Amino acid sequence: AGQNENILELETNIQENESQSKSRIKNLELSLRASETSLLEKSGVIQDLQNRLVDSAEFDQLLEAAGDVVAEKSHIITNLEERLATASKLREKLDEASEIIAEKSRMITGLNNGLAEALELRR
Repeated sequence: AGQNENILELETNIQENESQSKSRIKNLELSLRASETSLLEKSGVIQDLQNRLVDSAEFDQLLEAAGDVVAEKSHIITNLEERLATASKLREKLDEASEIIAEKSRMITGLNNGLAEALELRR
C-alpha cells in the first residue's frame, strides 16, 4: 500500500511538473513572440535611421554642389561687373569722341561755308 501511495505521489508530481513545464513553454513562446515583434520594430527603426543617414549624406552632397554653383555664379557676376565697368569707361570715351567729332564737323561745315563764300566772291 505504501508503494501505491508513492507511485500515486510520483504520478501527481510528474503531472504537476508537466503542467508547469507546459506553462513555462507557453510563457517562453509568448516571450519569444514579443521579442520577435520587438526585434522587427527595432529593425524597422534601424532601417529608417539608415535611410535618414543616406538622405543626410545626399543632402550634404546637394549642399556642396549648391555651394559650388553659388561660387561659380559669384565668379560670373564679378566678371560681368568688370565688363560693365569697362563698357562704362568705353561709353564715356565714345561720348567724348562724339563731342570731338561734332565739334570738328561744325568746324568743317564752317570751313565749307567759308570756301563757298570765297568762291562766290571770286565769281
